[in-house]
Amino acid sequence: MSVQAPTKAPKITYSAVGGNMDEIHASYDAALAAVRGKLGATHRLFIDGAFVEGDGPLQQTASPIDREVIIGKFTSASA
Repeated sequence: MSVQAPTKAPKITYSAVGGNMDEIHASYDAALAAVRGKLGATHRLFIDGAFVEGDGPLQQTASPIDREVIIGKFTSASA
């Protein structure tokens, strides 16, 4: 049995190391801005490798911790 090592460097999600964390903070802030920029977007269904329109109303989803933040609007469909 062989195990392959990951080809990418692991992502640090927590660090107790002191020192200059400016690069990590800048990357975090950039990622947070990218996610915030996508909040509230409308998402279509993805079926059989293609985006399709649903036949139902849009379902709006809010953040469970802040109901004022709309995560997105999602197309609904029947079976």
